[in-house]
Amino acid sequence: MNQAASRQDDASANLRRIKTSDVIIDVAERLWAERGVDAVSLREITLAAGLSNPASVQYHFGDKDGLVWAIFTSRLPALDQARGRILKELRRSGRQDDARAMVECLFRPLYEQKNRGGRRSYAAFLLRLLADPSWMKLRGSAMGLTPATQELLEAIYALRPDLDAAAVSLRITALNVMVLSLICRIDQEQQASAAAEAVFCTALDMAAAAFLAGA
Repeated sequence: MNQAASRQDDASANLRRIKTSDVIIDVAERLWAERGVDAVSLREITLAAGLSNPASVQYHFGDKDGLVWAIFTSRLPALDQARGRILKELRRSGRQDDARAMVECLFRPLYEQKNRGGRRSYAAFLLRLLADPSWMKLRGSAMGLTPATQELLEAIYALRPDLDAAAVSLRITALNVMVLSLICRIDQEQQASAAAEAVFCTALDMAAAAFLAGA
């Protein structure tokens, strides 16, 4: 058995040991990360989760919006706590004006967060959502779940007082596309940890430079 098949079997075994709603969230995040939210039906998620009841997803989450929201609520609190810890340390060390450090504060928790199969599926899921403004509106409504992230974004906005809010928002969106794309590439190529870290750090360097560039 090859390593990929072995990891898939291990992931399937793990899923059988957790509750149904968590299985659905895990499978939905993975499939939507691979193909996009609109390309994968709730029925496909039910089948991939190994559930016999065809209405299992609707029973637990109602519809796609409810399931996307459940992914947010399962992922965002831990991300927000990690960002809060990093931001506190940056302020303690007087580095809150260091764009590179602030960009790393934004993306490092995403890079380190993996699913039960060891993949960075939430980062890939977010990259898919960025292509569809309607889903990003739902992500925006989840900002109430992430006070530290909101505080971090406000600090990043403050790094470019010469730009209006719309211009800074556009730059942050561009940073997300850049960094998340490279995180996904790391996963796709299954790079060793040292090589993966080097690629990730290069992505952060590029993102910080892009944020500061020009007027």
